[in-house]
Amino acid sequence: ALEEAHAAQAAAATKEFEEIQALMTEVLDKETEASHKYRQLSDQRAAAAQRELDHRQQFLEEQRKLNMIEIMALEQRKMKELELKQKEASETAEAAKRNLAEQKQRERDALEATKKALEDARLAGRGGKRVSIGGAK
Repeated sequence: ALEEAHAAQAAAATKEFEEIQALMTEVLDKETEASHKYRQLSDQRAAAAQRELDHRQQFLEEQRKLNMIEIMALEQRKMKELELKQKEASETAEAAKRNLAEQKQRERDALEATKKALEDARLAGRGGKRVSIGGAK
């Protein structure tokens, strides 16, 4: 009877050991699976973070290019405005030169006309004779 009790107790202990071993194997398998899943999700998160970082860097690079293009466009617009102002200034200076030359020519013409009128008046006042001033009559 004692041997039967020991045999029954040994069988029960063996059965319990096998159940616990099966349970441990199942738990270890689940833990391994969870670990793989965690590693996979961690890798995915790291890859997503890297993609985000890459996209941010690309965005910053594109933003920098856009800023450069805007600055270049602004500089080009300023240069065109300066060229236009310079052209207008040149045209104004040229017009002023022409006006000054025309005014001088009018003054010369008026002076010549005045000299001719004085000469004609002097000749008409002497009866058309030319007499030298302070000279013999």
